[in-house]
Amino acid sequence: MAELSQSSCVGGFLPWLQAEEDATAKIQWQQEQQDAVWEVVNGTAIAIKNANLVLIPSEADDLEELRVPQEWIDLPNWQADYYLAVQVNVDGGYVRVWSYATHQQLKQGSFNHSDRTYSLTDEELIGDLNALWVARALCPNEATQAVIEPLGELSPVQANNLIERLGNPAQLLPRLVVPFATWSALLQNPSWCLRLAATRRGIATRTPVLQWLKQGLSNLYTEFGWRQIEVTLSAEGAKAATTDAVIPAVGLAKNWRSPINLMN
Repeated sequence: MAELSQSSCVGGFLPWLQAEEDATAKIQWQQEQQDAVWEVVNGTAIAIKNANLVLIPSEADDLEELRVPQEWIDLPNWQADYYLAVQVNVDGGYVRVWSYATHQQLKQGSFNHSDRTYSLTDEELIGDLNALWVARALCPNEATQAVIEPLGELSPVQANNLIERLGNPAQLLPRLVVPFATWSALLQNPSWCLRLAATRRGIATRTPVLQWLKQGLSNLYTEFGWRQIEVTLSAEGAKAATTDAVIPAVGLAKNWRSPINLMN
């Protein structure tokens, strides 16, 4: 999915959502993290009051099914409550939310091994977006998420090797190159996800000195079987960098010729 379609989807839907349904709605992650996700997985996480949405954009004219990448369903820190099928027409300047489903529905749907997606047909989806807001108003504690299995972990050495391998832009679909258990363990770590995206884009990344030392010590523990001890390093005079989460301004939203069509 082209990044233009992703940003067009968000730029068309989010302002409407903030104006009509939830003024607190925002992109769940900071823009740098979301950009990294767009590099390898289709979809955008949106946070609303007491729930999370995932927008799944598609430029296809065929509206017969919703296909959601496995990452949005089976990663514990990615799973959401609702998944919205969004048709994007960049040339026409509009987006259309044509159906949605809950996490629980998708988890019980069809799993496609070839592209690692969960899917539901149009007959299995909920075709009226208003039903989502009504359901939340009448049953705010309704169970929307299925139980998922915990993920395994990677060592820093394994992560570095994967980033070097999958960071090659010649790998068009890095998410399908290695087993999902390995891929998901890499992706669920935000800093590794950022490094992977940067590597694929040919952007040099820097590892903070303290983090580098910590990783080096950790590797020594593993290689020589040493017992890990508590090490405290002082960086006198160093300033802690802080960043505030912001909702990015998407220029396409204000330039489009007509309001979005949110349902049939």
